[in-house]
Amino acid sequence: MTTLPLDTQTFDYISDLVRNRSYIVLDKGKDYLVESRLVPVALECGFETLGQELYSIAMLVKENFPELATWKLKLIGADLSSKILKRAKSGVFNQTEMNRGLPMQLLLKYFTKDGVQWRIAEEIHNMIDVQALNLIEQFPSSMQKMDVVFLRNVLIYFSPEMKTSILNKVRASLARDGYLFMGNAETTLNLNVKFKKQLIGNAVCFRPI
Repeated sequence: MTTLPLDTQTFDYISDLVRNRSYIVLDKGKDYLVESRLVPVALECGFETLGQELYSIAMLVKENFPELATWKLKLIGADLSSKILKRAKSGVFNQTEMNRGLPMQLLLKYFTKDGVQWRIAEEIHNMIDVQALNLIEQFPSSMQKMDVVFLRNVLIYFSPEMKTSILNKVRASLARDGYLFMGNAETTLNLNVKFKKQLIGNAVCFRPI
């Protein structure tokens, strides 16, 4: 598999073809985390699509971890496409996107109808930020250490060499006691990376070593 560098304009064009149907689909049994085929997200920093996974994690935190209300919590979604970042930052979704599995109680609690669209509540919107990031290139030196990274269902598209490169950059960006979550089809097996696999309940994660 050959990985070709893409400029932002080309990437925006390709992303229009493959991402526009990546809607809010909340996978049952995974605590309302979005099952996205394209790019992941992070609790504190990560990689994403139109904001679905990012906002889903924010709602998950708000619903299940009230004790974190006093923490300085930062959720950042990252992507190469400026168009996708702008859309994710808006926190606005159309009706088709809202009909793809979002639980009714979360819809009523955290979204407001705005014409033919739905807008995320300000309390959730204020929890997140977005930034431009290319997984193939070096991560910015200013990037702070992350506690949790969701890098789900993106490494499957890269060569083993590129997977190794990306995971080593992610490891360097993780806190020593951090967590990495990847897709079900993704693993560190046979890659020269310093992660150990750990099972937490029914969830599989990877910890830096």
